[in-house]
Amino acid sequence: MEVNGWNFSDIHDSVWTEAGFSRSVYRYENGTIETAIEGFVESFTEEHDMADIRCYSNKYEGEVSMTIKLQERKEVNLHFGGVEMTLNLPEFDWTWPFGI
Repeated sequence: MEVNGWNFSDIHDSVWTEAGFSRSVYRYENGTIETAIEGFVESFTEEHDMADIRCYSNKYEGEVSMTIKLQERKEVNLHFGGVEMTLNLPEFDWTWPFGI
């Protein structure tokens, strides 16, 4: 897995360090073996904006990638037949375009 072109194991002293990326292997009863790169970010910041995350296989052709696109929090007031609702849209939004 790469974040902005850097291999996940080479990410040091960056905003992504806190994600604590690690490699896991899962073996299922049906014989399937899944390799996963896992990490977690408590909350996104401006430094995460427009990050490209790309997962690829050393064995098979193809990849899965996503770009994180941050947006400001927005409050939207809606009116439906005399009923007023206020929605607080997500502070951040990310897209997951598949590139396989």
